Amino acid sequence: MYTRNLLRANNVINDGGRFTLDSTNPDKAAVRYTNLPNQLIAILVHNNNGNNGRFRIAYDGYQPISRKLPSVDGGGAGFGYIYLIDPSKANSYDISIGVPVGTGNAPISLDVQLVSLMFPLNTSGVQNQEIPLNGADCAFNGYSRSYCTPQPTWYNATVMSEGGLGLMGIMINGQNSVEIYGTNISYDYQDYYKSYIEKGIGAENIALNYHMESGRTVSHEFFGMAEQLVFAPVSMEDSTHLGCISVQQTG
Repeated sequence: MYTRNLLRANNVINDGGRFTLDSTNPDKAAVRYTNLPNQLIAILVHNNNGNNGRFRIAYDGYQPISRKLPSVDGGGAGFGYIYLIDPSKANSYDISIGVPVGTGNAPISLDVQLVSLMFPLNTSGVQNQEIPLNGADCAFNGYSRSYCTPQPTWYNATVMSEGGLGLMGIMINGQNSVEIYGTNISYDYQDYYKSYIEKGIGAENIALNYHMESGRTVSHEFFGMAEQLVFAPVSMEDSTHLGCISVQQTG
């Protein structure tokens, strides 16, 4: 019954825009994304009410899956889930995400957005900004999508979180790899955080490169390819002063 409702979600979005799933409201318990672009897409699911939440993903033509997203952990770090898909390889261009209704558990509220080199086209509720290539900080305020086009030379990307909260972020570069950044994540917790990043349908061969530090700052050197890069923080915190990213030419 639930899978049928999920696949028939009344809320249809064709531009990757953000949507809030609410287990207390059947009309907002599922969303269907259509007209997905022919490129790698990161589905970012944010837990925004502090309760453990289960959600389901139904990719058109494939078996639905169920995943659990914890609330804030004991160290104060927010949890998000990254599910990667590639419609160009899966030959499927619709996907639905939903939460169960009337389960008797604590209410679930999850925010969902799609991030790629193209998405979201609708940036309502999402901060969309260009990253300067001179090392200046590009701050995150709430849910963010930041982008830049580094030229063929060496650069250093630095991600910094504010305060003691953990922060994770994903960088999509149009190649066959994805960069994952994490700050304020102790060594003992790094594998735990990695378990919430999943290569889904069509993205099985994508390489995940992790850059994690126990402190507030993590850096990574890379070579520009004159192609757009997109960075999005993964956090439950819909607030200001989450952190920032900077990109500085080094070559």
